[in-house]
Amino acid sequence: PADAVADFAGYGPVPDVAAHGAVPSADREPGSAPTRLPLSLSVGAWLLARAGATVPARFVGWDAATPSAVAHRWGRDLAGGTADRPVGLLVLADGFADPSRRVAGRTVELADGLLADARRGVSQGAPDVLRGLDAELARACGVTARPVWQVLAGAFTAPLARVWFDQAPYGIGYLVATWEPGSPEGTGS
Repeated sequence: PADAVADFAGYGPVPDVAAHGAVPSADREPGSAPTRLPLSLSVGAWLLARAGATVPARFVGWDAATPSAVAHRWGRDLAGGTADRPVGLLVLADGFADPSRRVAGRTVELADGLLADARRGVSQGAPDVLRGLDAELARACGVTARPVWQVLAGAFTAPLARVWFDQAPYGIGYLVATWEPGSPEGTGS
C-alpha cells in the first residue's frame, strides 16, 4: 500500500527509520495507522533510503507457496525496463540458516542440498540453478525464500555475479551479491 512504512519494532533501535524507510502516506485515511512493511521489505526500504535512492520504488513480497512458474514470470516482468527507464532490483531473502535447527531426520540432508544449490545459484550468477529449486522440497524443509530466488532468476539469463559478503555469524548465513546483466530476460537491467 502507498501508506506503508518500514517497521523494525522488536529488532532494536534503527536511527532515523521513519526518515529512511517511510513511503509517502497521501492515500492514508486521516487518523489511521500506516501499514507496516514486513521486516525484509523494511530492510529494503531502509537500504534504498540510505543509498540516497530517489527513484520510485515498488515493494513486493512473495509467499513461500508461490509456484515456480509465477515467480519466474514476475522476474521477467520486473526486469522489463527500457534504455531510458532502466529497472534495478533489490532482492532480499531469508539467510542460509543451519537447517538442522529447523528440520529433523533425512530432511536435514535434503535442506543442506537445497541451500547449497541456492547459495551456488546466487553467488555464481546461475539463474538456471535457482529456477530449478524444488518448491515441494523447499516447503518440506521450511525454506521460505525459494520463490524470491526464483523471481531473481526469472529476471536474468546470464548475469555477471560478484559476491561482496558471505559469512555465517551466529549460525545464520549472510550472502550479499550483485548481479549485473550479461543477458537480461527483459530489456532493462
